Amino acid sequence: MGVAGAMTLPGANGPPGVGGAPAAADAGVAPAVDCVLGEFQAPEPLSGLEQGLNPDQVLKLWSPSLSADGHTLVFAINGDSVNEQIETAVRADRGTVFSPAAAVDGVNSVGANGTPSLSADGLSLYFFSTRPGGLGDRDIWFATRPDVGAAFADPTLVAGVNGPSLDHLPWASLDGLTLLWATDRVGGVGLLDIWIARRSALSDGFSNAAPLNGVNTTGNEGRAVLSKDELSIYFASDQPGGVGSVDLWMATRSNRDGSFSHITNLAGLNSAGLDTDPFLSADDRELLFASDRDGSLRLWRSVRGCVQR
Repeated sequence: MGVAGAMTLPGANGPPGVGGAPAAADAGVAPAVDCVLGEFQAPEPLSGLEQGLNPDQVLKLWSPSLSADGHTLVFAINGDSVNEQIETAVRADRGTVFSPAAAVDGVNSVGANGTPSLSADGLSLYFFSTRPGGLGDRDIWFATRPDVGAAFADPTLVAGVNGPSLDHLPWASLDGLTLLWATDRVGGVGLLDIWIARRSALSDGFSNAAPLNGVNTTGNEGRAVLSKDELSIYFASDQPGGVGSVDLWMATRSNRDGSFSHITNLAGLNSAGLDTDPFLSADDRELLFASDRDGSLRLWRSVRGCVQR
């Protein structure tokens, strides 16, 4: 594929800098404290990832996701002769510098594989794929492993969410009980809509899949992620009123089961081009996304302030 050799994805229990406990001094994001979160600051690019990719390929970087501790990054790449594939990298602190990217062992196929989302324990990875055995164009799959040092086993279709239509761009909550994804199935209001499904236990299939109330438009909605309390949502959309072709938006609600409202364009984070695939860190401090604002599609982040109570 022209990328670095396969690498076992670090998990939540390793040493600092490889997906484990936070390093002694975090750069860019302070250690968790009881604080009031402020506004997101000016975006900054993630660096180091391209050193692990084929320099002869013009590659696009998509759909960043962080592990629960914030030290392990999973994301997707593709190019003119490279189907979308899932990569990983790590950082020694909570700054913007990551190790060179390497392919995630066990999940990639000859088809397209993208938009990864890692469980809190690092043992499950959710993503979309066009591999054989699906129900539609793209489907939502997941892979598991017995411990964070092992390769992922063969992926399995996520039960209760896939159909004959396009199902992709998943986000799984850290506890694995809530799934958001984008689909063009019948029952939505636009071209691509955000849907939600829940389950009561990891051993159950998801059920009661439905459009997520209050965020979908007649256009295209893309990847969406919920805040830790599930009262805020961040998502990509090409709805009118944006800054570029696709923008980052947010909406809020008063309770976990209510409808979202007060949709706001994150104008300070968006550019005149493509801004998509948002991901919110487990502590709600970092918003990662993909953007072509500097001429190539790469990964960016914005950090929000934290005022101690």
